[in-house]
Order: sequence, then C-alpha cells, then structure tokens
Amino acid sequence: MARIRSVFWSRDVKSGFQLVTLKQLRERDLRPGLTEQQRLDFHMLILCESGAGAHMVDFEMHDCRRGTLIHISPNQVHAFASDIDTEGTLLIFRPEFLTPDFYGPDSGIQPPAEYLWPPATKLDKASLEFVTATVSFLTKQHRTQGVWAQPEAARHIAIGLASLAYRTAVSNSPLYQSPPQPLFLSFLTLVEEFYPTRRDAQWYAAQLDCSYRNLCRICKKASGETPKTMIDRRVAIEARRLLAFTQDSAWEIGKRLGFTEATNFVKFFQRLAGSTPDVFRRQWQK
Repeated sequence: MARIRSVFWSRDVKSGFQLVTLKQLRERDLRPGLTEQQRLDFHMLILCESGAGAHMVDFEMHDCRRGTLIHISPNQVHAFASDIDTEGTLLIFRPEFLTPDFYGPDSGIQPPAEYLWPPATKLDKASLEFVTATVSFLTKQHRTQGVWAQPEAARHIAIGLASLAYRTAVSNSPLYQSPPQPLFLSFLTLVEEFYPTRRDAQWYAAQLDCSYRNLCRICKKASGETPKTMIDRRVAIEARRLLAFTQDSAWEIGKRLGFTEATNFVKFFQRLAGSTPDVFRRQWQK
C-alpha cells in the first residue's frame, strides 16, 4: 500500500538553502524515491529546463516542460510522475530563509506559503532568460550540499530568485494578489491555527475585529474566494492528506477535523473532493 513519506531538512546543510539538479537526484539512492508521494518541511522550487513530464502537488497534476516553474510549499504533498522525462534544477530552502517582507513591504506575517504561492507557472521568454542566468550563477557558486564559494552573495541571489519566482507566479494567476493585505495574511494565519475546530467565517471576522463583509471583500480581492470557501478548502486538503498519509479511518479523520457526525464529514468531503473519503483513499494508496 502506497503512503506519503515525510522528508525533513538535512541537519548537515547549515546554509538553509541548496541547489541540486534532477539528474543528481536520479543518481542518488533516494528513500523515498522521486515518484513516491512526499511531504516536505521545506520549500522546493523546480526550474524545468528540458523534456516533458508532470508533477503532482496536493493531488493536482501540473505539466512540466521547458520554462515551467514548480513550487512546493512546506507540508504540501508532491511527487514526480513515473514517466517524467524532464531535466531541471531545484532550489530548496527552509521557511526561515525568506525575509519577513518577502510577501510584501507591509506584510510582516508569513502564513503557510501554499495560500500565497501558485504551484505551477509558465515563464515568458524574458523571465526564463533571467531565471536561467540566475540559476547558472548559483550553480557556479555551489560547491557541494549547501556549501557555497561566496555564502552571503549566494544567499542574496537565492532569495532574489525565490522572490522573482513568487512574483512571476502571482502575476500570472488571477487567483493570487501581490502584495497581499495585512488583514488577509492575518486571516490566513488564523485559519491555519484553527481550521480543525473552527469553520465559521463569522468567528474569524470577530477575532480579527472586522465585519464579515469587509473580510469577504478582502478575501475575494486577494483570492477570488469567500472566507468560508477558503476555510473549507483548507479542511478538505488536510482531509486528503490524512486519508493518503495515515491509516486512520475516515471517521477518525473527520473527528480530528471537527466533525461530530460521520455522515456530515462524508458529505463535506464529497462536495469538495468529488468522491467519498474511501474512494479517494483507494485511488491514492493503490
């Protein structure tokens, strides 16, 4: 039975970021393997440089070909397709590697990146040339597993590369706004803390000392979704992860996510995921 494996940042990599190619990863005896479902505790940014394939991020498949940028946030589930024929370079980095103002000059808050950073972006010609040149510079600076010829220069360039990737991804997506408003970031932070027990959008508005109408306006502007839709989507994606990642029964997972009746959880999951919990589990654990 397939399962999602947790992958943690190596303590040997003190710099907080490193560069590696897909070819190098294939040559390693990796456990888990590239095509196995993984849940990272760090960011992974993949620049696809040649070939074609697909990449799964949180149970959605994305095409990978030259000029595609794939971003996996901490805690997201991902896997390379079994028939992948893509070559590329990966920049991986710890969450604290990003500066406090990474998401905008007024943010100061860093909710989970999956709320803010689209998983797949197709770069235009100018962006691809710039990103490729930046990756080439970092490659020349990278000696081995997070050891750099000029550590501070490499760190600033790597942050710049991550920032360019984020802003390009946001500018190409109608569902993301940059820079996000502070109230929106505060809402996302609250959702991440309380989604297992609180699905009432009015409660979140009260905690933020604003009207539901104002919260709804800000969320729609930032994401195109209402606060309630965003809360439910967060609960649903965690349900998917737990169904694929654990051996807990659907009802046990429902209780962990604040449901008091099994039928209500099944109806909720089917409405958002398009299948029952048991059907979804069989699909992703086969």
